[in-house]
Amino acid sequence: MYSVVCKGGGMQIRARNREHLEALKRRYKIILDKIPIDETPQGDYGWRMTVSLKQWITVSGLLAADIDYPNFKDAARDANVDNRYLNILHRIWWMMFSYQSYRKSYRKGNYYPYQKYLYQKRDEWTDSAPKPEPDFDDATEFDYGSGGLEDL
Repeated sequence: MYSVVCKGGGMQIRARNREHLEALKRRYKIILDKIPIDETPQGDYGWRMTVSLKQWITVSGLLAADIDYPNFKDAARDANVDNRYLNILHRIWWMMFSYQSYRKSYRKGNYYPYQKYLYQKRDEWTDSAPKPEPDFDDATEFDYGSGGLEDL
């Protein structure tokens, strides 16, 4: 997983795992082979590559053309990524789905039925993901049991 921004005279591809950038370079070697991966230990992303806009347009178009899966969560699981990473992906998905559902129900003035439905379905949706590990600090922990949606 990586983030892309316009910075430093080009498009900066940033990642929290160096292996993600290395995999991107391997996949699109003809375009990215000579692009260095810079380590930025003090940054919010630990590794970065800077490419030209033209290079990014080419790579992003190829990335789009390479999507062949109907479900991202299943594709991530099937890619044999490490369990901690898969767990984080599922947690992000769950938090964003909860936010979306909360916003929909709030606009309808019908918050509690959506919350009840979400908590009933949560275990089914996250069954394939490892259970959350307890080493997240309070700033990133999402409490599934407290109804934490009201804080959104």
